[in-house]
Amino acid sequence: MKFKIISIIFTLGFSVAMFAQDPGGNIVVGSSSFTVINKNEAEDITIGKPYINEEFMESVVLDFEHPLSLRYNAYTDEMEFEHEGKLYALKKEDYPVVYLGIQKLKYEYLPYAKGRENLSGFLRVLEEGDNYKLYKKEEVSYTPYRKAASSYEKDSPAQYKREKDKFFIKIGDSSIVE
Repeated sequence: MKFKIISIIFTLGFSVAMFAQDPGGNIVVGSSSFTVINKNEAEDITIGKPYINEEFMESVVLDFEHPLSLRYNAYTDEMEFEHEGKLYALKKEDYPVVYLGIQKLKYEYLPYAKGRENLSGFLRVLEEGDNYKLYKKEEVSYTPYRKAASSYEKDSPAQYKREKDKFFIKIGDSSIVE
């Protein structure tokens, strides 16, 4: 009787050792080791970028002491810069006019009307006349990771997608409209 109990315990202990998981995310079966793809790693894969231009460009910020290397994040609607390896964004309200890159593309942080919505954000100045200004709103949308609902579908990775530009105009002292 004792021999049966000891052999059952030995068999259970041996089978657990044969199919074990080490803390490094590998499954060990006998003498073979297989790497497990962590579910979170699959969710972290993102297609596309939130930037109009991913590179930082030498830029001039109105009312700022010296030039900065900036890039425009169209998803968050922020002008970003790096300092000592960390990413920062300009305070929009404090620095509403930015000349981005060598081409000196002018961006202004302004209130505008999009349909019935009143919004504010960075608009790129395309044309400035005596009595009008023409603007372009550059946008990027984000679709989060989506797990397949059934085995007939595939998981859908997170994705940034460049949307069509929207154009706005300001005539005289009127508000900016689409």
